[in-house]
Amino acid sequence: MKPSAPSASSRNAGSPVDDVLGDTGFTQRLSLTAPELAALHGHIESQWLATIQTQTPDLADTAARAGMARYHEFSDRLNHSALWPKERRVLPASAVALLKRLPFFARLRNAFGPFAIAEAFFGDTHVAGLEEIYWRLVRPHATGDVGPLHADRWFHQMMHMYGRAFPERCFTLKVWIPVLTEPGRNGLLLVPGSHRREWKHSTQWINGQPKPRFEDEAEPVLMSTAPGEALIFHEDLLHGGAVNAGQDTRVSTEITLVFESEAALRAHARCETPDLTV
Repeated sequence: MKPSAPSASSRNAGSPVDDVLGDTGFTQRLSLTAPELAALHGHIESQWLATIQTQTPDLADTAARAGMARYHEFSDRLNHSALWPKERRVLPASAVALLKRLPFFARLRNAFGPFAIAEAFFGDTHVAGLEEIYWRLVRPHATGDVGPLHADRWFHQMMHMYGRAFPERCFTLKVWIPVLTEPGRNGLLLVPGSHRREWKHSTQWINGQPKPRFEDEAEPVLMSTAPGEALIFHEDLLHGGAVNAGQDTRVSTEITLVFESEAALRAHARCETPDLTV
């Protein structure tokens, strides 16, 4: 793993679209303000606490006192993997509706043009109408809390998401937002420029679900991102979670933006000068 690279925007004087469709395949030009980050964190922590209260009520007071950053201090007292399937980490529609009102989403539209949020997908189950904003917990030094390198389009194809979670022949970007993170010690691994070529991979079945297995060699970079500093990247860009070398539990959020086509994204970049300050 290489040390953190400079941001895409520091190497490219163009737009966020130029970044994600250009040489690096990602952009760091958009961030949440402190109030926006607090709102996102609040919705996530409310769902986290409600799940613990319902599933492991004897630990509810402990969780409320500790907060998400110290979740790892008591996670050995519960069944972590059983407690946190994706279904329990997708924010409810009520929370999504409130988050979509944040100016951050207006900045996304200004930067990239019209988009939809991909609908929820749990294994092979498509939840029509539920826009998917979900979060992850990565405990310190817990290798099982992070996944291997992959490209999102591999998941889309293996799980037959086209025509279900989003339309056929669409184009997607991933928005990854660190909520609780220690820059340089945990976060997301990217392979800049990896969207430009094909990579060897296969399908493996885990708990009855298809998952991509990376079968090539790449040099991922740990991106140094403070809370609220979004990474937005191409559906073919290799990425994966970094093992948490920090002292606190890492919390991050993911959103898949769905566009009519890559051509539509390019057309928006040619016609608009994005205002990222609204």
